[in-house]
Amino acid sequence: MEGGIITKAPIGSFQASQQFRLSVRVTDLNAEVTATSYADMQLFVYVSFQPVAFPGSEFKVYFPEASPVGTRQALLQTY
Repeated sequence: MEGGIITKAPIGSFQASQQFRLSVRVTDLNAEVTATSYADMQLFVYVSFQPVAFPGSEFKVYFPEASPVGTRQALLQTY
């Protein structure tokens, strides 16, 4: 399973009880020409109870290929 890297926003950028749009470009690293093998998608980020506190500078997000269209969950994992 491949993932993409999302860089965190500065402290204070996300407030509680807000909704944000996050644009992500996903590249197929197994393609012969990766520069032209990508898809853009827009994620909705919901912050409901407390401000987001990212302990690291980057996160890898995994979307299994078998996920049905409209899946609203992802695994956020720090390295």
